Amino acid sequence: SRLDFDGTVYAPMEREDTDSIRALHPDYDRKAYERWCQLRKNILSEEYIYDKMDTLMEEITFTGSLARDYEKWGIAEDDEDNLETVKRFVAERLPWADGYLAEKAGAHTS
Repeated sequence: SRLDFDGTVYAPMEREDTDSIRALHPDYDRKAYERWCQLRKNILSEEYIYDKMDTLMEEITFTGSLARDYEKWGIAEDDEDNLETVKRFVAERLPWADGYLAEKAGAHTS
């Protein structure tokens, strides 16, 4: 089955027990947003993620793992579930998450 790309990009990020956590920790959303902002400056930056994806893609291409996987599962190199689709997901999901978490924390973004 194919990934529901659009449905996944805008899917809520909360667990079933998030309201219970908020009741116990009133500063939950603010702290989560602060941590998110810290991580967005490095390991959750688009640049870092794309670089990591490219490095891993080079490795699995060089070793032949990618070709074997494509052959085993009948995936064409230009299949819509390829690296560019994952990068497009990242490009849309991260900014969405920025706004979502800022809104939950009551932060003002510019």
